Amino acid sequence: MDIVIYSKIENEHLASLQFEIENNLERSPLIVHEFGSLFDKLKEKVSSNLILVFLITTENELDCLSSCRSKMSPLSFILILPHGRSDIASRALQFQPRYLGYADDDFKDICSVLKKMISNKEVQNY
Repeated sequence: MDIVIYSKIENEHLASLQFEIENNLERSPLIVHEFGSLFDKLKEKVSSNLILVFLITTENELDCLSSCRSKMSPLSFILILPHGRSDIASRALQFQPRYLGYADDDFKDICSVLKKMISNKEVQNY
């Protein structure tokens, strides 16, 4: 089971998220910084064995994600937003993520959700 994180390079929360995943899940996530690279990488992997985590910084990134929505339909993913603004959250929920979190929280809740998602996928693969 692979975890892929999309995040801009300059996102100040990326290192914390990566640290929490590595320490709580004992997995090294693949980090991708551009949407084009992300979907190229997804073509190389079996989508049923992937969990995506989108660490969104701006509304523009959410717009870009919207334009790629058809490519995401078979994938399990988590969206992490920069703050708790309700207008962005309501837009993000339209993507139907498995979990919607915020970057200003600690990432322990994200890791708990990832553990559950991994467990569910491993059971499905048997």
